[in-house]
Formats: sequence, structure tokens, C-alpha cells
Amino acid sequence: LALAQTLHSPYWIRSASGWLASVLVRQGDNGAARALLQHIDVTALPMDTIAARVVWTAQAELELAEGHPAAGLEILRQL
Repeated sequence: LALAQTLHSPYWIRSASGWLASVLVRQGDNGAARALLQHIDVTALPMDTIAARVVWTAQAELELAEGHPAAGLEILRQL
């Protein structure tokens, strides 16, 4: 993620952030995952690139992990 930020590459920043957020959710660190996804401002991100879809998938995983299945499933339905 640090390298992606150094490169100022939206694609790599989003990809790395999405994958990292997914790992954080799987490790049970939902707070860190949420903070990372808020930094990306996932709600303003269209689902039109692979990197954006990785971020949205991580958001769906976070919603499911936090006990919000309807929100998680709605995101997945839109993907």
C-alpha cells in the first residue's frame, strides 16, 4: 500500500487497500478494515474497475462480519 501511495496510482491504492481490508476482516480487525475503507471513501467509488470491485468486495465482507447481512448481500448483488 505504501508503494502504491508513493506512485499516486489510484488502481494500485484501491487494489492494495481492498486486499488488505479483506485480510483485516478475516483476522477479526474490523475497526482497522473500516478505517482503511473509509480512507478510500468506498461509498463514492463506482463499481466499474477491477480495483473498485476489490474494494467493494472487502466492504461487503466487512458488512457481513459486523452482522449486517442485508447490506453485505446488497453490495454483492450490485457487483
